[in-house]
Amino acid sequence: MNIGNLYFSFTNPSLFMLLTLSLVLLLVHFVTKNGGGNPVPNAWQSLVEFIHDFVSNPVNEQIGGLSGNVKQKFFPRISVTFTFSLFRNMI
Repeated sequence: MNIGNLYFSFTNPSLFMLLTLSLVLLLVHFVTKNGGGNPVPNAWQSLVEFIHDFVSNPVNEQIGGLSGNVKQKFFPRISVTFTFSLFRNMI
């Protein structure tokens, strides 16, 4: 696809990245369906909590000597990277 002097192509990695993004968004939809604030978590909420704990423990061990603010600063980046890689490898 040519736009001006630029050439854009849709390759297999682009397809798999879109599939991964759709899987992550589908997971978010199932977790937040009906408000997502039920006192008893459903299976999707339990899955997301398991992923959060699985990533949180190594982050706390590796960045253990630093203050809580630093951990909170890096945790979202590490969590998103891990979750995206997990779903990317599951495809």
